[in-house]
Amino acid sequence: MTIDSFPSVDILLPAYDATSYIACQVDSILAQDYPNFRLICYDDFSSDNTGTYLKSLAESDSRVKLVFSQLPFRDPRKSFEFLLSISTAEYVLFSDHDDYWLPFKISHLVQTILSIPGSGPKLVSSNSYLWYDTDLPTIPYSELKLFIPHDQLVWFNALSHEQKSLYLSTSNLITGHNCILNRELIDLSLPFDHNVRMHDWWIAILASLCGNIYISSKCLTLYRQHKNNYVGNTSLFLKLSSATRYCSSIKQSHIQFSKAYNRARQCGYHLKNEQFPVSITENIHCIRGLRLLRLYRYAGLLNLRFGIEKVLMRIAAAFLRS
Repeated sequence: MTIDSFPSVDILLPAYDATSYIACQVDSILAQDYPNFRLICYDDFSSDNTGTYLKSLAESDSRVKLVFSQLPFRDPRKSFEFLLSISTAEYVLFSDHDDYWLPFKISHLVQTILSIPGSGPKLVSSNSYLWYDTDLPTIPYSELKLFIPHDQLVWFNALSHEQKSLYLSTSNLITGHNCILNRELIDLSLPFDHNVRMHDWWIAILASLCGNIYISSKCLTLYRQHKNNYVGNTSLFLKLSSATRYCSSIKQSHIQFSKAYNRARQCGYHLKNEQFPVSITENIHCIRGLRLLRLYRYAGLLNLRFGIEKVLMRIAAAFLRS
């Protein structure tokens, strides 16, 4: 088979002052067993040697493209929106600069998204191993902690479309470094609304409203955890701070969801539930149980089983149907 017989894939990698970790990540991407991909990199006006490294890489490897902007973004949402607008491939993956991809990551995600029947927007996510800021762990990785607990992943996949949308209206289980999305979803998501809280969350909501969203149980990434993580820092202080911020951001989450809902309707998608709550009062009633389980996940203060979360989800769904 020729390279062109494989669907084209663009990998989007923004970086800022990333010299400590980026070479490890780039090496893992260039070692992928999938033949037809392009790595599009963006240096966000770094003060270290990140730009020099990426420039040298692009000059030495035809699979790597380095792009530039007139002004710095210093915001992953804007950086990924910029890179998405440049991408032309059939499928796109997001990359952090500080992770490590297992060599079959692209192949598995492409195969999985191709197995989803029908047309329309599609998103496939996966799982990751948590990798704390140490040397690259040795194979096998099975003793490493999972980013998404397996029962939570199974539970999410079993939800209906409307239940997934309801869950994503307040919580995000879909992280960019785990995802692949198709061209229809990319076109639907651009340009990002200015109320977007995070690029992956915005895209996941649109996929749940207009198409298909699925999480593979396969671990495809070593998700590095360190004190400078933009998302994923596991310190107790930041978890508690995040829970506090979450309590004060219900309105922001609702606005993001409402904007995605309106985008989907404006683009002509027939939504599966036209009676989905779109007022902040209705939405707060629907997600009251979900807010409790979100606080539980962040703070880790209550010794609850995940079955409690499923009960809360059913209560929230009942509000949705009433």
